[in-house]
Amino acid sequence: LEPEENLRVLDRLVARFESTLPQPRLLWEPPNDEEYVRRLERGTVGFRLTPTKVVAKRKLSQNRPDGVVDTIISQLETGAGPYADPRLAGEMRRAHDALRAARAGRS
Repeated sequence: LEPEENLRVLDRLVARFESTLPQPRLLWEPPNDEEYVRRLERGTVGFRLTPTKVVAKRKLSQNRPDGVVDTIISQLETGAGPYADPRLAGEMRRAHDALRAARAGRS
């Protein structure tokens, strides 16, 4: 993407994810100034692509220690805010229960 289009995309991306937070930090709001925003823009590479194939994978923190996974699941189940997601917590619990059972079977 050209620099100005890349900056517009970056602005929309930041707004999308920050706007749901209790204290969002948007791209063009203080303490950010134009110099800072322009440095961010120069440090990102925007591009367009047209997918020809989509392969879906499930990534549910399988590489994390059990205690970390348990904390993530608990926060998804009972946490407040935009990232609380009991359905995702259930999927993670099922995946990690299966992983733990497989590890126990190898012992």
